[in-house]
Amino acid sequence: MKMVPDKLVFALVFFTVTVFTAIAANQSLTAAPITIFLAKQIITMDPVQPMATAVAVKEGKIYSVGSLKAMQTWMQPGSYTINKQFANDVITPGLIEAHSHLTMLAIFMAHPYVGYWDFPGFHGTLLPAVKTKKAVLARLSDADKAMKDPNAVLFAWGYDPIYFNNQALTANDLDAISKTRPIFVLNASEHIGYVNTVLLNRAGYNSATQIPGVEKGKNNQPNGVLKEMAAAGPVIMSFYKELFSAKSFKEALYGLADTAHRLGLTTFSDLLFGGPGEDTMVPVLKEAAGDTTFPERMVIVYNGTLLHLMENKAPGEGVAHLQKLIDQNSNKLQFGHVKFISDGSIQGYTARLDWPGYFDGAPNGIFNTNTGTLEQQALPFWKAGFPIHLHVNGNQATQAMLDGIQYLQNVAPRQPTLAVLEHDQMSSPEQFKQAHDLGVYVNLFSNHIYYWGDQHYHILLGPDRADRMDDAAEAKRQGVLFSIHTDSPVTPLGPLHSMWAAMNRVTASGRVLGAGEKISAEDALRAVTINAAYLLNLQNQIGSITIGKQADFTVLARNPLTEPAVSIKDIPVVATIQQGIVY
Repeated sequence: MKMVPDKLVFALVFFTVTVFTAIAANQSLTAAPITIFLAKQIITMDPVQPMATAVAVKEGKIYSVGSLKAMQTWMQPGSYTINKQFANDVITPGLIEAHSHLTMLAIFMAHPYVGYWDFPGFHGTLLPAVKTKKAVLARLSDADKAMKDPNAVLFAWGYDPIYFNNQALTANDLDAISKTRPIFVLNASEHIGYVNTVLLNRAGYNSATQIPGVEKGKNNQPNGVLKEMAAAGPVIMSFYKELFSAKSFKEALYGLADTAHRLGLTTFSDLLFGGPGEDTMVPVLKEAAGDTTFPERMVIVYNGTLLHLMENKAPGEGVAHLQKLIDQNSNKLQFGHVKFISDGSIQGYTARLDWPGYFDGAPNGIFNTNTGTLEQQALPFWKAGFPIHLHVNGNQATQAMLDGIQYLQNVAPRQPTLAVLEHDQMSSPEQFKQAHDLGVYVNLFSNHIYYWGDQHYHILLGPDRADRMDDAAEAKRQGVLFSIHTDSPVTPLGPLHSMWAAMNRVTASGRVLGAGEKISAEDALRAVTINAAYLLNLQNQIGSITIGKQADFTVLARNPLTEPAVSIKDIPVVATIQQGIVY
């Protein structure tokens, strides 16, 4: 009997297995189930087909959009199922929070909250507000007594003296709680820290300290108020990693994602990532992104100042570090953006304002990054093609960053620009026009009108400038693509509230700021869907209900385009859908 050579046997087996595997894979592909979601109305944000009543999902992507009748042309028995659970509801593209601080927020929410407004906690719970400085100190004292480790840092967040006649928390206030335990309280703006003497001594701050932002009181001694990055940053970074572990961060991240989904979000962002603890956080973020039970897409924007320090240490190191993070990217996790912080907070008196400055005569704010600094620090990342985000609140900072972008375009022309002014609360028509001409997007902080509008009107900016704050209508008139955001934890997560704020422009007291600058429901919805997707460079994946995009939807009990503007924030969120999975 003639034997078949071993190599020939192997070849025949390999060919047979390959053919049958390919056939099986092809059969699996063609037989992949299609789910057709029916709704009372589907708002697509796609101008070619703005409305529909059915959307088909296959392999997590949008397969067809229109009506069930039109879909019958391709519907084959056994190839689809029809989901009618939202037949009486309204489906929109998944709502997007294009400027929040998700990792920071997850960590903070496990620590005492001392903010003036109720705040959404984990899994839909509520963190209660604190309405007086005395009550704030009492909450901090209770937290101190509850802590078992006498050396652990007492960290709290959300304090805002603008609501308490500008009474800051001083070292004396915090020393009365503990003279041995380190205490750090973060201002609601995230731009100011309040510390006790323990932390002042640990940082080496004394009468000789010349660091901008280290506020001093009697005898030229630091009084415990630390403003902006140079003063507060090193202190908080010295203990930040102590605030969480991998286990506690994972629990917090999942708890926050559940709350975000309950508020209608399918994508949220982190607009200042990096530094101590990132080695702990990145594996958790990666794990969550690969978990089908995790209901959020995440976009992580890295701290440009930290990347610049790496570049200073060794040219190319900052770019290489960012590239290593990009290697972790997946469908639900995106690294690759860079952020620089220009000025600070208007209500914290650290924003940079053009003449006439602060309405109450307070000194001008602090530049963390001016035009020259941006030109130097951002250039390597601009040349490498990374999206650049620029924190600006005051109009002087806006101009500084626009001038910086102009320089970068002159030195290294780039199309598309993919630069975003974040917050951009005081832009003039001329600055919006310059942004448009440079191809710069803007992300407006409309929530400010509600939470601090009264203070802007009476104390900080005066009526004229307050009426023009966060001027989405002017951005639209100048052709600027804009989104709106919460900057959470600065204000609570909630895209419907952001829409409501931009549409109504009403303050906490009921005053309307710039009635002529209100925007329509369609513009507001566009701002938190397709426009937000552009700002995060995900416009080809999410933001509209269009064939080929990810099947990310938000299900609402009522139609936001026909809902009265005053109640749009109160529309119940029925569910979210991500990649066709209902949450």
